Amino acid sequence: MKRIHRFLTMSLTAALFLLAPLAGSVTASADEPKTYQVKYDADLGGWRSQCLPEWDASRGTGELSYVLYNAQDGDNVVIDALDAPGLDITFTQALANITVKGSGSCIVVRCEQPLKDFYAIQGAVVALNAETENAYVYDNSVCNLNENVKNLNIIAATQMGMNVAAPGSVESCTITDLYGNTTSIYNLPGGALRVENGVLKTDPQYYSTTPISAPAPEVSAPAPSSSDSGTPLSPPTGENTDVLVLLTGALFCLAAVLTLRKKRA
Repeated sequence: MKRIHRFLTMSLTAALFLLAPLAGSVTASADEPKTYQVKYDADLGGWRSQCLPEWDASRGTGELSYVLYNAQDGDNVVIDALDAPGLDITFTQALANITVKGSGSCIVVRCEQPLKDFYAIQGAVVALNAETENAYVYDNSVCNLNENVKNLNIIAATQMGMNVAAPGSVESCTITDLYGNTTSIYNLPGGALRVENGVLKTDPQYYSTTPISAPAPEVSAPAPSSSDSGTPLSPPTGENTDVLVLLTGALFCLAAVLTLRKKRA
């Protein structure tokens, strides 16, 4: 009996020991998004990359392919094209943010998945081929938005010299001048938007000055609960299943130990 009691006690301890890290992993947050820097290195004669919040000239660099193969969904990419030749780059990931800055030659950015935020700054010359939620074009940047954009923001921080064309449609466009005054237009079809040196050149017949409200979404019936369907709902991940199995085993061992103690008493 003592051997059985000792075995159950050790089993309970082991189960609780294993349960602790697994339970913590369920609530652990996902990895923070990374930022990849892309910059032309004249000495090396090619585009280089770093995985850092800011470019660090004292650190080593990798090939451009390093970004393409290692970036994950939700990561950010900054392309510094100052004094650089042209670049045509394609991302397969669903990136959160792409920034292009300071270029004399055209930078062509292609995204196979929708992009959340795009920035053209410091005189960037860029053609963006991506379905984009938010696009920001600053100062004297030149930008072609070849696919649909939900929210386009044209902002004069230091000068009103931006040139923007949108072969894709634009749901909402706001132009902000040097004094903070804004002009907002909506529902532009593909090919309609044209801004030259900060001045809107689009014919008024192609946009509205008030947004068109989208129809209210249909309300679907609630999904059946486990009691309605007769089948218990499965845990969303394998980690939760592991925790439940260990917890059940730990409780079983605890009940067995308490039962033995009661009999001995």
